Amino acid sequence: MRLFRDKGFDNVTIAEISEAADVDATTFWRHFGSKYAILYADREVWLSELRQTLNTVPADVSPFSAAVSALASASLSVRPPEFEELRDEVLRSSPAPEVHAAILAFENLIQEELAAGLARRLGVDPNKDPRPGILSAAIISAARWTRLHGQVSPADASASRRKTRLKTMIRNAAKLVD
Repeated sequence: MRLFRDKGFDNVTIAEISEAADVDATTFWRHFGSKYAILYADREVWLSELRQTLNTVPADVSPFSAAVSALASASLSVRPPEFEELRDEVLRSSPAPEVHAAILAFENLIQEELAAGLARRLGVDPNKDPRPGILSAAIISAARWTRLHGQVSPADASASRRKTRLKTMIRNAAKLVD
């Protein structure tokens, strides 16, 4: 991520990444397949954390609050805030369509995971009831706006403050459609 920030995502080569990571380029290709894959190499861990967190929110918490809380918690528990800030900076500064495709693919996975978790909480079939899908799409859209416009507090702020700010922004966005 530091190479991407310092040189620009599009200007960093696989050879430079391999050298910085002290691995052979062949090892890099075998593990990642492309430099775009680096951006969300931790997606399975992230989604697992989201699933686990959503499943542990008490049953008396509303589906909306449960989803927002799980999303904010997963965002902060998988990697340090500094890494997330750096990745967001790289993503905002890169015009490469592949970067934006990687973002959308990851957001779609999160949205699907949220919809599945919300469907479980509501006791509905997500293929027959649109509410979990609609709610997860609204939450992801608000989180996307937050990421794109840098509206989450700086990396040196506490994790609880970042979580509170993200929750507030998502709730405020939801009020627009009430």
